[in-house]
Amino acid sequence: MRKPQPARPKVRDAFKPITSDQVSSFEQDLGISLPEDYRRFILTTNGGHCYDAHFPLIGDTLRHLYALNSELEWADLASAREASSHWIPDWLLPVGTGAGGNQYCLSLDSQSFGEIYHLMAEWLLGDLEEISQRTIVAKSFDEFLRLIELDVDTIKSECEGTDDVFLAAEIGDLEWLKVTAEVRGDALSQITATGDSLLHRAIFRCQLEVTKWLISIGQDIERRDSRGGTPLFTAVSIGSVDAVRLLVELGSDTEAVNDEGNIALMEAVANGDIRCARELWQAIKRIGQVERYRGVVLEMCEDNEDLMAHLVPVIERGDG
Repeated sequence: MRKPQPARPKVRDAFKPITSDQVSSFEQDLGISLPEDYRRFILTTNGGHCYDAHFPLIGDTLRHLYALNSELEWADLASAREASSHWIPDWLLPVGTGAGGNQYCLSLDSQSFGEIYHLMAEWLLGDLEEISQRTIVAKSFDEFLRLIELDVDTIKSECEGTDDVFLAAEIGDLEWLKVTAEVRGDALSQITATGDSLLHRAIFRCQLEVTKWLISIGQDIERRDSRGGTPLFTAVSIGSVDAVRLLVELGSDTEAVNDEGNIALMEAVANGDIRCARELWQAIKRIGQVERYRGVVLEMCEDNEDLMAHLVPVIERGDG
């Protein structure tokens, strides 16, 4: 039987959809024109997170891609451009971030229009012209997306000492898992030393196709790890609103309590995660438990400006 092989990385947790008019307005405000492939990406996906993605040739990760008109400053395309204006020249538009604040930038210059550059955060403006000629990572945004790979070596090292079923779940090899289920189905019920099931590990890497399949064949969606957390808590821990949404849709108990006495909503609030907290607040509202948790959640938000600005008004309006 072959060894598990990695799936293609996917952009998860896309932000609110935007219109073509909004893209045009952004271009007009900045006096720029966007390449067609990047414009298409913004319209269809509008940014998001790239879990365990990296570029092997430059040895950097790809953490997330900026979104247009995001209310969250760290994720917003225009805010990223403004925040980096002291060290990134106007002809480069930051479109994503790597480790340590490194930036992936889209060229707006006529000589290199549409190419993607990788810039290290510590570089100074005076050095960029020389260095940037050696750090083009793709000739277009479409090529940039095609070149993203899962950081398999890191995942393998973290799976060391466990059965290959865990590696397969974490790198998204669904076909390998299906064959294994037929040959040795009991392998899928294994638990790690920290109490993680395959479902926990698939969620930890945001492998949502694997997650759906595991639940469809009877994996326990309420299985607890060594900290009393169900897979829903794992989804909150990585900050994936897509994973949270999927688990809630598939029946995860949003009132399950971990060993610290918190439900997943409280964990999201404690992490300052506005998007996951909103999703879980909606779920709590749907089961009619708003009054049970409103007070404690509002109290937890008091010392966080972003939560006060973006989560509290939703709770107080009662619109979820």
